[in-house]
Amino acid sequence: MSRTSSEEHRKTGGRAVERKPAPLPVTPDEGGGLRPWHVLLVGTLVAAAAGVFAARGTSLANTLSVAAVIATVSLVAAGLFRTVAPFWSSGIEERPETAGGRRRAALEREKMLVLRSIKEIEFDRAMRKISEADFQEMAARLRSRAASLMRQLDGTGSGYRALVERDLATRVGQASTSASRTGDSL
Repeated sequence: MSRTSSEEHRKTGGRAVERKPAPLPVTPDEGGGLRPWHVLLVGTLVAAAAGVFAARGTSLANTLSVAAVIATVSLVAAGLFRTVAPFWSSGIEERPETAGGRRRAALEREKMLVLRSIKEIEFDRAMRKISEADFQEMAARLRSRAASLMRQLDGTGSGYRALVERDLATRVGQASTSASRTGDSL
């Protein structure tokens, strides 16, 4: 038995406890209702049924061909919709670009390397492998680079801080809304 299950066993007094799965988070656009892909799916099913009904009395190959053409047309329509929909959609979510995430990871990696280099030259100075003047010059350059990297990571130029704060405010607002709903239902 794992540690968590033995702790749960002790807390419940040996009784079997029914576990309810955690509710899935609902995003604002998942509030229910009819979506364009629902209409496309129903339209495809209706068109396929009508095509098969119209091809009735012909060979099986003709019926399957009609169904395949209808399915192909619906896939093309779905692709076209996904291509054109962002032009008229007002609820486009702001997401950090993949390159931005990669840039942040590269900056963090470089910061770690610069800090490690500072420690190494401090160790070299302590072991008397480099002179004090060389140490001062290299340490000043490395410290200024580390400070520059930390400023970039803190968001003075990259906008990550604002993005994180906006996301946090949204999540806190959603959590307080869901907490008030659960408080009302109790």
